[in-house]
Amino acid sequence: MKDTVSYLYKLPFPSSGAGKVYLYHGGIVRVWYRDKQLLDATLEDREQLVQVLHEIAMREGLTLEEEAKEVKHVFETLKELTRMFLEVDIGGVQLKYADGNYMRLTYREGDACYFTIPVYCKQKLGDGELTGIRKIYFKCTDGKTEIVEFVPAATGGDFIPGFEFKSVEKLVLTLLEFDDLRQTIERINRGEEEPPSFKEVWEELERWRPKIVWLPKIGELKTIAYTIAMRFYDLLPVFCMLGVVGESGSGKKNLAEFVVTFSGGIKLTEGSSLAAMRRLVNQLYPALVFDEKNLADPDVQAFLRASHQKGLFSILCHKEDPDKLISLDSYGPRILLGRPTDMEKMREDTTNRIVFVEMLQKTGKFLRAIPRHEAWPVIKKLYLLLLYRWREFLETWKVLDDIISEYIAGHPRDILPIILTPAFLAGQDKFIPLYEGLIEELKQKARLDWKIDYILKGILRILAYNIQLVPGETFEVSVKDIIEANEGAYESEKHRGLAIALGITLTRGKLPFVVGRRAGRDNNYYRISLESFREYLEAYRPEIPEDLKAEKPLDTLSSLGFNLKEFLAEAPSGETIIKKVCEQISKEHSTDSADSTKVRSELVSAEKAGNELIRDKVETSSFSEKKPDSSSGGMCGMCGISGEISTQKISSSSTTWREVYEWLERHGGCAGVLAAAVENGLHLDELMQLIKESNGWLILGPTREMVYTKDRYMEVYGG
Repeated sequence: MKDTVSYLYKLPFPSSGAGKVYLYHGGIVRVWYRDKQLLDATLEDREQLVQVLHEIAMREGLTLEEEAKEVKHVFETLKELTRMFLEVDIGGVQLKYADGNYMRLTYREGDACYFTIPVYCKQKLGDGELTGIRKIYFKCTDGKTEIVEFVPAATGGDFIPGFEFKSVEKLVLTLLEFDDLRQTIERINRGEEEPPSFKEVWEELERWRPKIVWLPKIGELKTIAYTIAMRFYDLLPVFCMLGVVGESGSGKKNLAEFVVTFSGGIKLTEGSSLAAMRRLVNQLYPALVFDEKNLADPDVQAFLRASHQKGLFSILCHKEDPDKLISLDSYGPRILLGRPTDMEKMREDTTNRIVFVEMLQKTGKFLRAIPRHEAWPVIKKLYLLLLYRWREFLETWKVLDDIISEYIAGHPRDILPIILTPAFLAGQDKFIPLYEGLIEELKQKARLDWKIDYILKGILRILAYNIQLVPGETFEVSVKDIIEANEGAYESEKHRGLAIALGITLTRGKLPFVVGRRAGRDNNYYRISLESFREYLEAYRPEIPEDLKAEKPLDTLSSLGFNLKEFLAEAPSGETIIKKVCEQISKEHSTDSADSTKVRSELVSAEKAGNELIRDKVETSSFSEKKPDSSSGGMCGMCGISGEISTQKISSSSTTWREVYEWLERHGGCAGVLAAAVENGLHLDELMQLIKESNGWLILGPTREMVYTKDRYMEVYGG
């Protein structure tokens, strides 16, 4: 029976893929040709391998030149891979090479991105048949998606047997679903359909959500954004967790059902262990759902702490055999269900990486599960988003990450770009309320107890005005020092109660920057670690007193490593973020920056009215024979200026600039020219009115004055 489970690497020979060269641990090489094994040898058996490859080349009708080129490629690749089998003897102990270079769910090489989609099926292997999960590989590049057999990375095998369908049904496609997805991809590649937009998928999920769970608006925005982002998580270096918090009967499990139904995942129920899930976690990298019973497990908590960053592994001891270690590839989406008291028991370095959705008990008729056949159209669109709009998602995330990092520090800096990217791509009406809601939550979280806030301000004033320190030092302060710094003087009668409250907080408050205490004659003195104090300020960013905003104290504190100017920067509005992202995208994707000041015009065919952006195949004309690009492989939006004249259709129902930009860019049109016109004063309502009036050609130029209807253009220029 053909072993496609445990190989390390697979090569086609020749490049048509009629033959296959499999490389295994220990340097074993097996060659198959049209379902027949022709060789089972080692890397040392070079002559045998050459002979078998020559035989395949002859059968395939290759010329001697073609054969030589194909054989050379095989041996060059195998030579590169032989480092995996290096062995060194150290004092009688054999050391073997090991590395972690392998494909998870995605693999990028140049402009191409490879994706893995698991399909549950029966596969004929030799004379037998196995049931399990077949990994199907897709190559996405230049706006096209194709199924490929070979990936330029170690994949660990194509077929994973041994799982019952019920245990993985929300993680895999059935063969019927895969065939439907494949046919849709073929139609998109031929230009007969267009891939769905983020807005379209978001609104589909909005329609489904009320059927299964009640949520406040901010909770719905977070949930839908997380559900979409889950499909793209393996493209990112970091990801966050979703914390669903509420009392019993508030709908926590229903919300988890909503998320994993559409974006896939596995629920770990009571009694499930991570050790038992090792093969699934390390080969399919699924989203995992943990309920309150699992969250109490120390192994689960350690696993969650390593789930946020790509490349981190959890090393656990086998409970029945303590000498046996279990390695888990921890990175991936995690959905945590629990009561508020369950979340409070978790470590701060875990909860800081969670996007929380608060649940409330509500009456209503809710589905307990979403029938798969009814959910499939949306599930398919989420896969198509991944395959055709992965670059759009990734580049938007990068820009948001850069911009948000200017204003927000700590773990929220990682969380916000992930959650905001799908909302940004879905439209302003999704992005702005989600962004503003998340910022408000951060402000609420950062609000400190008044006594701690008072202590921080007092210590800052002491550092700015009273003593000279070298970064890294510790120093002592008393309660009296803090009050004098804040009030100007200490009055025993007036400040006695305040002093007692501050003393209790410094002594019992477990503040991380208080590293020691000694009793003096009249006061207790508290030793403060400058480094820990700086880290505490970075994490909580309290409001800075007005007197410390002056140039001299700011410079003094800056010399000690406190960059308070960053603290003073308020998080910008949602509209400002949108503008910054569009500006950055325009800058990065400009294709003709040297000539950006020159006047350019594009013709845009306009329809008088319509209910949606027309996605039909664009008719050719004497002006252009360019067909629409069916993909959004690149970033849509303000992406440069085309030098061609093209005819395009657009309806007046577009209600946001991003929709207009996206549509124009997707059709290879004139988004860059439109961007210039907007910058120079063109308003959206004006453009929509011109579209309604044009009933023919709409001419776009890079200024407001150079946007014409056909009649007006003829009147001004005579043709």
